[in-house]
Amino acid sequence: SGIDPRLLVFEITESTVLEMSQGALERLAELRAKGIGIHVDDFGVGFTSIGNLQQLPVTALKLDQTFVAALEDGRSESVALVRSIAALAEGLGLETIAEGIETEAQAATLRSAGWRLGQGYLFGRPAPME
Repeated sequence: SGIDPRLLVFEITESTVLEMSQGALERLAELRAKGIGIHVDDFGVGFTSIGNLQQLPVTALKLDQTFVAALEDGRSESVALVRSIAALAEGLGLETIAEGIETEAQAATLRSAGWRLGQGYLFGRPAPME
């Protein structure tokens, strides 16, 4: 198509990454080598070993919305968890994206915890292509 590969991103759910064959992982590495982004979607709800993250050709972690919703209760444990995951991603050189942000309070907490990007109804609802 001629599109710049750096403008493309594949999102793969955490559970799918766990089930991938070696051949599929090699294909992901080839895509990554061409400049295509690979994001692990719904991070935190599967059982990815943290050690596996450094072996995967991924460029970003997308925090599952269940972690974002848990911030509403104001518990320090919820904030500590999202802060720790952001620090882990940053240490691995991965972009951080939080899903399911619905309130300004959630967005502010996530920003202060190190999450650089976010998506959710706070920013916009799904719309038709036109």
